Amino acid sequence: MTDLIARLANPDRAQRLEALCELRAHQTLPPRRGTNVHVHTNHSFSVFRSPTEATWHAALAGVEAFGINDFFTTAGFAEFGAACAEVKIPAVFGIECIAIDRELEAA
Repeated sequence: MTDLIARLANPDRAQRLEALCELRAHQTLPPRRGTNVHVHTNHSFSVFRSPTEATWHAALAGVEAFGINDFFTTAGFAEFGAACAEVKIPAVFGIECIAIDRELEAA
C-alpha cells in the first residue's frame, strides 16, 4: 500500500492515476460528508504532490464534493477531473487570481 501511495507523486500522470485506481480497489472509503472546493495542488502552493494525491486524501476523508483552485493556472484540471471520476467525487474547477492596487499598496 505504501508503494501505491508513493506512486501518487510519480512524474507520469498515467502512473499516478493507475495507482489511484489500485488504491481505490483495495480501500474501503468512508461515508461522504462535507465539501472542500478550495484546494491547491503542486501547480501552486500546496502540500500535495499531484492533483491525484489531493483527490485520494479527499476520498479518504469522505469529502462529497471536491474543488481544485490553483493560482493562475488550469494545468491540473485534466488530471484532477480524471482522479475525481475514479473515486466518484464530483469535481469543482476554479482558479485563484490576486489583484493588487499599486496606489493602495504604496499608501
